[in-house]
Amino acid sequence: MALSKKDQGYIRANEGIPYPLEQLAGMLMSRFDTFEKTLELVTRVIEKCLSPAVGKLKKMNDGTLFVLSHESYLLSDRWERELNKRKPIPNKRKRIPSKRKPSNILLSNIILSSIKEIILYLNEKTGKAFRATTKETVAFIAARLGEGRTLEDFKKVIDIKVQKWANDPKMADFLRPSTLFRPSNFEAYLNERPASQQKSATERTREWAQREMEKEAAKKGTA
Repeated sequence: MALSKKDQGYIRANEGIPYPLEQLAGMLMSRFDTFEKTLELVTRVIEKCLSPAVGKLKKMNDGTLFVLSHESYLLSDRWERELNKRKPIPNKRKRIPSKRKPSNILLSNIILSSIKEIILYLNEKTGKAFRATTKETVAFIAARLGEGRTLEDFKKVIDIKVQKWANDPKMADFLRPSTLFRPSNFEAYLNERPASQQKSATERTREWAQREMEKEAAKKGTA
């Protein structure tokens, strides 16, 4: 409701430009919640308010949300003060309209494009058919991108785990977005060495035995 107060009931970045759900989640996220939890909550609340049973929101043709009851909604003094703090300092210079798209729209398109590329790569490597539109998948990938992770990071994680798990019937099922891109797993997987760089126990034992034989030979040679 506070967001709609500044724009006559509309929740939008500019006229004709709605907020992406990811940006709304980032604006409303508290220090006690994760991005994924906030995004899920924002999505659920908006869907509920748009439903005929509740009827508090209306989605316009351009995707902008409109608060139907905004005229009867009065902010508390506290919220009035908070909004006043956030008001930018007036710029007296005449602004020249920019022909570039707003950054929030570009960011949204970049995120969606990255998610599609990551899921396409995962499907190619695993032979599976995950969708890039699943809410949980979008939330996990968007959150990791928001932390500064790159496409190459995602591809590296996929390559490492496919190499290790693809031929293991017990582990192959875990080659999925909810496992690979979960915050508690992603960083650990990213820092694993590829299987090709890891020596088996047999190889390590053989090398150790070879070194011991060379030491014994050296001792006999100096005796």
